[in-house]
Amino acid sequence: MKNLQSVIKTSEVSEHEIAGILFPNNKYPNHALNRVIKGETELKYSQIASLANRLDVTVESLFNNA
Repeated sequence: MKNLQSVIKTSEVSEHEIAGILFPNNKYPNHALNRVIKGETELKYSQIASLANRLDVTVESLFNNA
């Protein structure tokens, strides 16, 4: 997700909390989030949908407005 850094910067939710939302079962969610930010891996639709739900926005708005 190319706009993830923008979403993190403009969100009222902390980067740490976003990592937990995207990687709830990961032992090191912050490391996993950093891999996504660096482009080393990509998010699944279910992760993007969870983030959109927590931010109370649509999935489409994460791509269009970030």
